[in-house]
Amino acid sequence: MYPGDIIVYTVVDMLKTGDYIQVLQLTDIKELAVEHVKVTKVSIIDGAVSVEDPLSGSTYSVTKRNVIGKVVKVITTFSQEWEHVYYEFKDRRWLLKTLKKNLDLYKNTGYSNQR
Repeated sequence: MYPGDIIVYTVVDMLKTGDYIQVLQLTDIKELAVEHVKVTKVSIIDGAVSVEDPLSGSTYSVTKRNVIGKVVKVITTFSQEWEHVYYEFKDRRWLLKTLKKNLDLYKNTGYSNQR
């Protein structure tokens, strides 16, 4: 998942290893952050979810109530399906400007684009 991708979510019902989910986290400076992570383990006892951050490789646990949604589909930026959705968007000029800005921010983070 990269800036510009269209991500389709569903309500979390049953999680399994390998699922990608969106979680709500509290940062070190007490701000809320939304992250995409990969499920590595789900506890049947307390519902805790062990996850791995695909960008940094770090692993940690989150409570099930911090799971916002489960990723069911990613429409890759500039793919044929993405272009179809893009042309349905009313304010394309704003969208293009926003995408360019976010892609530039992403490039400056130091993470490599593995596509």
